[in-house]
Amino acid sequence: MSERPSATATFLFTDIEGSTQLASRLRDGYPEVLATHHELLEGVFEAHAGSVVDTQGDAFFVAFTRPRDAVEAAADVQRTLAGQTWPDGVAIRVRIGVHTGEANVAGERYVGLTVHRAARISAVGHGGQVLVSQTTANLLEDDIDHLAGLALRDLGEYALKDIARPVRIYQLDVEGLPVAFPPLKAHRPERGRSRLRIALVAAAALMVGALALGFVLMRGDAGPPEVVPNSLVRYDPETLEPTDVIPIGDGPTSSSPQETTCGSPITFSRTGFARPAIAS
Repeated sequence: MSERPSATATFLFTDIEGSTQLASRLRDGYPEVLATHHELLEGVFEAHAGSVVDTQGDAFFVAFTRPRDAVEAAADVQRTLAGQTWPDGVAIRVRIGVHTGEANVAGERYVGLTVHRAARISAVGHGGQVLVSQTTANLLEDDIDHLAGLALRDLGEYALKDIARPVRIYQLDVEGLPVAFPPLKAHRPERGRSRLRIALVAAAALMVGALALGFVLMRGDAGPPEVVPNSLVRYDPETLEPTDVIPIGDGPTSSSPQETTCGSPITFSRTGFARPAIAS
C-alpha cells in the first residue's frame, strides 16, 4: 500500500447505496459480492497512490497526496463497478465524496473537521455519483481540462449535518457514465432565501419611492388647483382642499340631457368627494 500522506491531504469516502437491501436480496451471496467490491476498489486506490485509512462494512476511507489522484481514482471506481457483472442482475452503486484540507494525524488515522466534511459530502450523494468540495475543485482548476473524460459541474451551496458553514459542492461528470441524479440529500442554506426576500423587498421599496417622487415632481409646489366656474371639483375628505378640477362647459348639451351644473348632488368616494363648481 502507498505511503501515508501528510496532514494536508485529499480525503475520499465511499459506501454502497442500498447495501441493506442488497444483503437482504442476495442473502448468502452478499459476502462474496462485498469481497469482490473490496478487491476492485483496493486495486483502483493502489493504482492511484491512495492510502486506505479505514474500511467499515461496505465503506472506504482513503487519503491521497494530490487532489488529481483522488478524482481520477473516484472516476475509475465508478467505471470499474459499472463494467462488472454482478450475480442475480444486481447493480453495485457506490457514492463518493472528496474533500481536501488539513487533518490531525493520530497514529494510523486522520481526525478533524476536514475528515467529517468529506464524509458528509459523500453521504448526501447517490449511488454512481461523485461529489467534490469547492476546495478540491479549486485545486483542480489547472488540471481538470487535461483529465480525459472528466468535468466538474457546480451544484451550488448546501447545508451539511453538523457543519457550521454551507459547502459548495461540485459533481464529477465521468464520460460514458450517468450524469443525471436526483437532488442531493441536503438543504439549500436559508441565508440565500433571506437574501432573496430582502432583495425583493428592497426592489419594491425603490419602486414605490420612485413612483412617489415622480408624482411629487409632476405636481411640483403649485399647491391645490384653482377652482374655475362650470367645473367638477374633487376635494380631499380630510383637508377639504381641492385636488382635481375638471371643466364641464357652460351648460347641458343635447346629448346629455341629465347633465346640469345646478342642483347636482355631492358624490363621495374613498379618495374624496366631488361637487360641481357653479358659475356665479
